[in-house]
Amino acid sequence: MFSSIKRLVKHSAVYTLGSLLRKSLSFVLLPLITRFMPASEYGLYSLLMAFNGFLAEIYTFGLGGAATRLFFDFSDREGRRKYIGSVWLFSLGSTLLLSVLLTLFGKPLFASFLKQVPFWPHLALIIWTTFIGEFALLPHVLLRVEEKSWQFMAVVVGSAVLNAVFAVLLVVHFRLGALGLVIALFGSAVVMAVVYALILRQYVDLHLRTFPVRNWLKASLLYGAPIVVLELGWILLESSDRFLLQYFLTLKVVGYYSLAYALSKVINYITDSINLAWTPFFYKTASEEPHEAPRVFAYAATYYALLLAVLGLLIIVLRDQFVALLAPSEYWPAVSVTPVIVLASILRGLYNIPARGLYQEKRTYVFPLIVFGGAGLNILLNVLTIPRYGMLGAAWSTAISYAFMLVVTLVLSQRAYPIPYETARLGKLTAVSLAVLVVAETALAQHTAVAAILRATLVLAIPFFLFVSGFYEPRELELLRVAVTKRAAAFVGRTS
Repeated sequence: MFSSIKRLVKHSAVYTLGSLLRKSLSFVLLPLITRFMPASEYGLYSLLMAFNGFLAEIYTFGLGGAATRLFFDFSDREGRRKYIGSVWLFSLGSTLLLSVLLTLFGKPLFASFLKQVPFWPHLALIIWTTFIGEFALLPHVLLRVEEKSWQFMAVVVGSAVLNAVFAVLLVVHFRLGALGLVIALFGSAVVMAVVYALILRQYVDLHLRTFPVRNWLKASLLYGAPIVVLELGWILLESSDRFLLQYFLTLKVVGYYSLAYALSKVINYITDSINLAWTPFFYKTASEEPHEAPRVFAYAATYYALLLAVLGLLIIVLRDQFVALLAPSEYWPAVSVTPVIVLASILRGLYNIPARGLYQEKRTYVFPLIVFGGAGLNILLNVLTIPRYGMLGAAWSTAISYAFMLVVTLVLSQRAYPIPYETARLGKLTAVSLAVLVVAETALAQHTAVAAILRATLVLAIPFFLFVSGFYEPRELELLRVAVTKRAAAFVGRTS
């Protein structure tokens, strides 16, 4: 058992590292890209990437999740190779047909809601980039199911590095703006398609005459359809604000908003990584310590909220400095909307806590209702608020939608799997965080380096303010005292 757990931890760590490296690379490139692209071009690029994500989810047909599960229904290597071969042929043929149809007839369809996004060549390139990108679907699945985590990380990070090199060349040297970034994505997808074809070759058998292709494709599509629906709901929730901003306003406004969104993504990266560890921890603890588990989860949730509060407040109080670091002065309007978008990211991160209770009790059928409810509310609020309030309307619409999802999920989860959340301690954390925010935004609101340092220091002092408020339990203080005493004794021992 312990060897299995050790293997799980090892592969999880590698996947997390690869994901963080890939995402951090795009974040690191942001200051370079924004300095060679006006805000309107960056807004156009963010819309194209959102469209790419939406289209890519449709193109998968849920076959990635299905193949991950059904791969193990075959006990022999030959059966697995034929199954993967049948899925690959279906994926290739269906996405090719869909790409041709969208290229021929998509222009009037997309023009109705993507008014400021050129179909030729921008959207057409995205369509074919998405098609070529599907070559990665099954190789990614196969590398994961065979626990080849280092190879998986190598191809994922390698693809990101290749795309970054192309992007710098086309945006900085050739000054192609958003089109350059799309061409870079297309070029890296073509190169990686060759790599993925070589990986896939050893896993595929296309001699399918004796294989029940129709039965297994039907099973795969039935398995994957709910996954696609749920993921499309998330994409609508997270991207509809930018689509509606370009519909009602301008691409330049979308650029400002997207920069603020990119800054708040730091919170999403961290919460998503924590969720990778939180999920198996939750299930394992609930199974092995059923009576103690709810109290453990409540305790962990308190410190998770503390982490989000400190991280979110740091971004908010230093938003001037971060925006200045990431982009030229043209993007300065992003500063005004950053606090609300950070709030939305915090609420999104908090949603992960009660969601586990519903997963534990196998109430997963409610998630499409919750996600599409949040997405529908977000779209409605955006339509009502953007024409009058612009970016702030979009940001508050998103924050309110995540708050709605958090509350609904919390209520349903407490009925299914009650957790005694530490409401008194969470109340103290909320009060201290709000007090710090008020002081930072009023008494220390000056646009100077000294004021910025003082604001950051104030946020980092939240654990001390919590001590003054009586937040910590006696056992925690005792553990802290013992740890400090041991470290002090070790330091004295080294220096004497």
